[in-house]
Amino acid sequence: MRSSFLFRLTRAVVCSYLVSAVLVFLLSWGLYVMKWEAAGSKAAVHAVYFLACLAGGFLAGRQFVEKRLLWGLFTGLLYALVLITVSQLTGGPGSHQLPEIAVMTGICLAGGAFGSILS
Repeated sequence: MRSSFLFRLTRAVVCSYLVSAVLVFLLSWGLYVMKWEAAGSKAAVHAVYFLACLAGGFLAGRQFVEKRLLWGLFTGLLYALVLITVSQLTGGPGSHQLPEIAVMTGICLAGGAFGSILS
């Protein structure tokens, strides 16, 4: 029996957030223990967004046989929407800046799409 599309999509987005959690932990460990410079942390966070959505897009592409690119894009979009919502609710830095939101959404869409292409 095939699982529903909602369950498969949720699994891909959850995978993205698990990868994101691991990468953020490694980034924070590197900043703290290895005394990395904080100047490049914005680029590193963007890389975390891309790699997390890449993993989710890859999983979505594996689960959905048809229209893989569309499902990879949708996975990246859902990741970005959850990230924007949590940022807006917590009032985190950059939560009200439209250019930063647009860049982050573009990175997430690109990561999801590229992951689905690689699947």
